[in-house]
Amino acid sequence: MGLSVFLFRYSTVTSPLTLKFRSAGPGALGDHGRRHLAEPVDRRPRLAAHPLRTARLTGEERLVTEPLAGCRPGALASAVGHGEGSVRQLSHASIIGQAPCRSRGGSAWHSAAVPSTRDDTWPYLDEPPLALAHRGGAACGPDVAIENSLAAFRAAVELGYRYLETDVHATSDGQLVAFHDDRLGRVTDGSGLVAELPWEAVAQARIGGREAVPRLAELLEELPTARFNIDIKAARAVEPLWRTLRDHDALDRVCVASFSDRRLAAFRRLAGGRVATAAGPTETAALRFAPARLSSVVRLRAAVLQVPEVHRLGRVPVRLVTPGFVERVHRLGKQVHVWTVDDPDDMARLLDLGVDGLVTDRIDLLKQVLVARGQWRQ
Repeated sequence: MGLSVFLFRYSTVTSPLTLKFRSAGPGALGDHGRRHLAEPVDRRPRLAAHPLRTARLTGEERLVTEPLAGCRPGALASAVGHGEGSVRQLSHASIIGQAPCRSRGGSAWHSAAVPSTRDDTWPYLDEPPLALAHRGGAACGPDVAIENSLAAFRAAVELGYRYLETDVHATSDGQLVAFHDDRLGRVTDGSGLVAELPWEAVAQARIGGREAVPRLAELLEELPTARFNIDIKAARAVEPLWRTLRDHDALDRVCVASFSDRRLAAFRRLAGGRVATAAGPTETAALRFAPARLSSVVRLRAAVLQVPEVHRLGRVPVRLVTPGFVERVHRLGKQVHVWTVDDPDDMARLLDLGVDGLVTDRIDLLKQVLVARGQWRQ
């Protein structure tokens, strides 16, 4: 999970101003090792004092916490990448729900209908705070080493969890499995790429040497009261996921997420607004880093934003969850879920900040924290 590369470009008719977050450390930068890691490149002298908060290497790391400022509405274009070295363009239109048209002197914008969806329209979402068992509670007692297994999910449900987080891949013959990695080897006694193996071969692998790899359909059937947060890990899993949810009448029981904007968009097209989704990397970055006056007109198709509290851009830790970010999301009627939170002090601090959900491997500790605060709902 994570946003790996950010690039923000401020466009004008005359010349672009470009900011790149670079991951090179002091050694890689040579004599400039102590210069700004987030460094504005401005070809126009009149913009030399651009009001951008930057992170410096001064012997100790500092969190980049400020939203980008100083950008006029209509002049912002940003790009967000997922995965090493990738960058994707995000136009101003996709931030505010408008479509571009060309006019003399630069870009102009005309309105396009993009619905704003409030979280209270989704049956999946209950009153916060929500407690989500990450892969069934992958670091909790008997669930250690059997992540994403039916046994792990059952243990979470028996502990009182209603929300379960999982991932999906598709086998070579189109079976949808609840499995995180693209290969079997890390957590099972099998080997090979899931996408290149038939279901018959994947079914023989054992998680932790003892538990079968479940199909998502099996989880929906065996745990009929549970709700699932599902991360689409591969493009070939998009259509099988939609068919599985439709065939099992589970559209109201799930929230679908992905670190790929393309996979998320493909699922949304199939679902036609009938399934809750989390914001993709581009939507999240736009809301977190765009100036406040732009974020106030953001139109998100997502019901929830799911992010780590801090994401590292090379050596620079960037805080994604701030009071301002939570306020922005809530102003849009959405929820903020933070992953993966396993420390009780962090859990309490984030709940005090107002986040709406916590995703954890330590389902025992999160339950204790919520019970102590009078916020546990079973």
